[in-house]
Amino acid sequence: MSAKDFLNQTRIYVINLYKLIYELLTSYNTVRISIIALIVVYLPLLITALCVAIVAPIILPGIYTAGIYTMVTHFVSHLGSNLYTPAPFLFNVSCIIGGILTILLAFYVEKILAPIPEKTEEIRKIFAHRIRIQLASIGFLFGFIASIGFLFIGIFSEDGILFIHVIAALMAFYGFELNALLFGILILGLETPFPKIIGLYGIAMPVVLNFILAPLTKYLIPVLGFLGALATFEWIMYFMIMAWIMSLVFVIIFKKNHLERRTNGK
Repeated sequence: MSAKDFLNQTRIYVINLYKLIYELLTSYNTVRISIIALIVVYLPLLITALCVAIVAPIILPGIYTAGIYTMVTHFVSHLGSNLYTPAPFLFNVSCIIGGILTILLAFYVEKILAPIPEKTEEIRKIFAHRIRIQLASIGFLFGFIASIGFLFIGIFSEDGILFIHVIAALMAFYGFELNALLFGILILGLETPFPKIIGLYGIAMPVVLNFILAPLTKYLIPVLGFLGALATFEWIMYFMIMAWIMSLVFVIIFKKNHLERRTNGK
């Protein structure tokens, strides 16, 4: 076998392997498993972590002296710190799991919003709609960055290297916002299995957060203090992003047949 033949065969093998992995990651069964895990593993871990953090100062006031955990006095990341809870691993593990699962969700939603057909005539049509492909790809990129940030929040907790933790949090929050904005534009402007209201929410969410709620946060400072106002805004960001993610999740659950036909090109 010549070197050229070997390189060609290697290239074909790599392409086929890539297609196999991509199809596995973006199959409905894969995303269904990730969604189920998100609901039955991530959410219970997060709720348990929050309950433990609230109860700990009441039961052990001599150890946890920062006061009762509330969403207007404590940051989300405090759930993963030994200073505020006896079980920081609950939150940290939930973030690691959530990061991995939302990567799979981003893969699948991108495939739904900008499917790549195999027929030549359909490919020509897609070339006529390059913006759709580009928006979906960039939206996926921001979703991937957000998920990696989500993952790193759990790996690099607040008790570890704080700088990395803060960078990871910024990646997660603003990555999901930009992901929602771009996917929201596609959902609102095109025919997709997702209701238009979800697209509208995806567009409105980052706009409301950054241009309405963020400036209004300064009015909370006299009441809650600077850190309290910032913590409150962070929790609002968290809940609005979770609303975006869960809206996609429930559509995927309840539109199974429609989504399977779309991903199969039927």
